[in-house]
Amino acid sequence: MDLGSSEAIKQAVMAGLGVSVLSRHNLRLELAGNHIAILDVKGFPLFFRWYAVHLKGKKLSLASRTFLNFLLQQGKDMLQQFPYKLADDAGQPPDTAPNPDKNMSNESSG
Repeated sequence: MDLGSSEAIKQAVMAGLGVSVLSRHNLRLELAGNHIAILDVKGFPLFFRWYAVHLKGKKLSLASRTFLNFLLQQGKDMLQQFPYKLADDAGQPPDTAPNPDKNMSNESSG
């Protein structure tokens, strides 16, 4: 099934149409309301390397430059607040990274 937004995916999962892989950040309300369960899956959570990009040669707006400066100055500090270690330079998670979702899964009914 191909759905166009995270919200549509969450609604489909809550309707019992299947499972999905979504950012935990995107599931805050559904988890708080006990509407969605996080499954304990080997190899999860997934770790990704993120990049800030823009069109080469394009002059960035003040808002874009401010946001880019914020990412460069504070982004790593913000990420280190998470209860797991950041990925290494190759984008791979450290072997010792604890799974923050471990023991937090709910039994789904349905």
